[in-house]
Amino acid sequence: MPKYQIYFDTAAGQIMRNTEILDTEPLGVVLGDLLAALKEEGYVLNGKGDPVVVHDGHFLDRGQTLPDQRVNPNEVLRVQLMEIDGNG
Repeated sequence: MPKYQIYFDTAAGQIMRNTEILDTEPLGVVLGDLLAALKEEGYVLNGKGDPVVVHDGHFLDRGQTLPDQRVNPNEVLRVQLMEIDGNG
């Protein structure tokens, strides 16, 4: 199973996890599981808004798999909160 380095911007500071993710799992499913695990450990994401996953300066689509978005194993991802502005 491919591994990825995922950094989470939490209220307690930056947390890094090496995470195995199936090539067939949509990112949104994985993200929900990862955030639930962080919450169980007592961490919350810093800021307001919806969680987004960033790779190489681009926001990833939570409905697609990582390989479908040209994200290779061992690459670095960042999870942060982003307030979505409804004005544009």
